[in-house]
Amino acid sequence: MELAPARPLPGVRAFELPDAGGSSSPGLAIGADELHLVWMSQAGAPTLMLAGLPQASALADNEWSEPQAVESNPRLLINWADVPAVGETAAGRVVVAWPEHHTDDPAVGYGLRVAAQLDDGSFAPAWSPDEVRTGRESGFTGFVATPAGLRMFWLDGRDLGHGHGAEGQGTMALRSVLIDDEGHQVGPSELLDGRTCECCKIGVGVVGDQAFAAYRDRSESEIRDIFVAGPGLAPRRVAEDGWKIAGCPVNGPAVASARDRAHVAWFTGADDRSVARVASGSPEAGFGRPARFDLGFPAGRIDLTATPDGGALISWFELEDGVPGRARLLTRRLGADGRLGDAFEVAEVGAARDWGFPRAAVVGDRVLWVFSDPAGDGGRPRLRGRVSALPGLGPTGS
Repeated sequence: MELAPARPLPGVRAFELPDAGGSSSPGLAIGADELHLVWMSQAGAPTLMLAGLPQASALADNEWSEPQAVESNPRLLINWADVPAVGETAAGRVVVAWPEHHTDDPAVGYGLRVAAQLDDGSFAPAWSPDEVRTGRESGFTGFVATPAGLRMFWLDGRDLGHGHGAEGQGTMALRSVLIDDEGHQVGPSELLDGRTCECCKIGVGVVGDQAFAAYRDRSESEIRDIFVAGPGLAPRRVAEDGWKIAGCPVNGPAVASARDRAHVAWFTGADDRSVARVASGSPEAGFGRPARFDLGFPAGRIDLTATPDGGALISWFELEDGVPGRARLLTRRLGADGRLGDAFEVAEVGAARDWGFPRAAVVGDRVLWVFSDPAGDGGRPRLRGRVSALPGLGPTGS
């Protein structure tokens, strides 16, 4: 296929974020009234921060709420790939999840911690799913609002031994639990897939009443294709890439669900070729033939967010051909009919892993991107924001 080059995104500009420096690992979520931003701060003791931006601002003003500390302690895990997640219950209560070391000794491993915001704005004591606080690692969390309540998915390592992929060392699993309007776990968690890739992020969505997660599976022969699974939904392959790899590539899928349709985007290195693909369909009925959306040198780091037309906006890192260490944050529209719009450049970024994964949110007819900049100002990491009008599907982005 012919891969057209990306063009500068018209009207894109920097967007100020509530970040005092020393920050990384952003997470974004759209609530009923606010856009929620969470991140990890190292300006002092490791601290998980939360701020909100009224949706009514339509991303025109930097009217962020005063940043609030959700949790602050030296056991917080600040990681480029396993980052905090934020969701909102039907009652409007914010729920935040993050990775945290079990003890003061990082070698013991880390697990998932969850806390809900109280009526006075403070946060309730944190809890762990099933009260399990053991295992090499648990995290890579996603929240999705469903008709039954707020659903949380995560990769659970309670049975994972030390060392990834080692014979007899146990496996990572995909689990899920329902959270009530007060931010509490409802019943025990549900095991959805007992053998997954160990540290590839997940994407989550809902079509009708069916909540689901897209994730990188791990077969007995080390094939790591993208699957979907959910409560009452057995694991199902999205597409057959056949990528056989002995270790986790730390490059998981993204999901956007809109109306009665879902979109899943992912990176694959099958056949020793780096390719980024997107497929549309349903977690229950299956997905159509995937389309390639990269420009020839994808690094992955994919995010996907729903657009008002039932399609999605794809964001990803594309490496600079012949320029080691440099990459670009690119974006393009996916129409509800599967048509791909032009590719546009949002920002210059780096290829190193501490640039993390970009996050995007569509609010009305505008888009906000947030990403980590490890160099930041004066060598301190910080978050960067970019905002623009939502690119179109036409040949000029209209």
